[in-house]
Amino acid sequence: MQPPAPAMDGCGDTQRFEHLVMQGGGIRCFWQAGFLSRLNEGMPLRPLSIFSVSAAAGMACAFAAGRIEFSIEWFKQAARSNRSNFYPGNLFSGKPLFPHAAIYRRLLEDVFAGPAFEALKTAPDVQVLLARPPGRCPPAAVIPLGALLYAVRSRVSRSAWERIRRWSRFSTEFVSVRHCRTPGEVADLVLASSCTPPVTPLYHFSGRPSLDGGLLESVPRSALGDLHGPALILLTKAPGTLLRGRPQDVLVHPSRPLTVAAWDYTNPAAIDALVALGKEDAERFLQSS
Repeated sequence: MQPPAPAMDGCGDTQRFEHLVMQGGGIRCFWQAGFLSRLNEGMPLRPLSIFSVSAAAGMACAFAAGRIEFSIEWFKQAARSNRSNFYPGNLFSGKPLFPHAAIYRRLLEDVFAGPAFEALKTAPDVQVLLARPPGRCPPAAVIPLGALLYAVRSRVSRSAWERIRRWSRFSTEFVSVRHCRTPGEVADLVLASSCTPPVTPLYHFSGRPSLDGGLLESVPRSALGDLHGPALILLTKAPGTLLRGRPQDVLVHPSRPLTVAAWDYTNPAAIDALVALGKEDAERFLQSS
């Protein structure tokens, strides 16, 4: 029996996609790494723009700079060296309780050092989604308000969520990686889009606090707006019916649920499995295109 093919909404030649949209999902985004790696071998994807959020923003930059394989191997080595996702013994030492932010920053700075950073300037325009709190929100209230929004988002109807979101005055902001002047600024931008206290600190970008963009839009399709041309939308989980939109776009998600925890930085075998599934799904996608 053949394994299930990656689910697709729409069909098309990858050469015709003008845009790429990438859903967040923590380390589950390594499925996207495997998918894009194999897809690019069989039918090169050259989008004009890539819209990404949270961990997918790092993956989008790695793809644009031609550093996906380096990113995979770097993270696997870091996971081998990291014993735990939580270090309670650090509580009174001043060291972070969670290792994720430090590991993620080192990864990003290493991935985009040297020629890779220069490649981002001429690569497809990677736009990264940030969730911005209202300008007059006291700094001490940003994290509790963000946590409240996260808690209610999956428990209310879409119409109720939109009313709550408007009430919160949180807003979305897309920032182009091309505006970053150094590899460190690329890391700052991606980390700001992935900001999930207490696992990460509260980050600021361009002088303003930012939370994980996925808080407001886990699939950053709003950036497509009035843009012309079809988009390939890479999800990390099966979509709801609300994701069905422009008829020219193609939605693809893993052929099997990705059960690994988004913030598990201890399991290199899980990374191998995610990448392998992504490559298998891309192979079937190529055969069906």
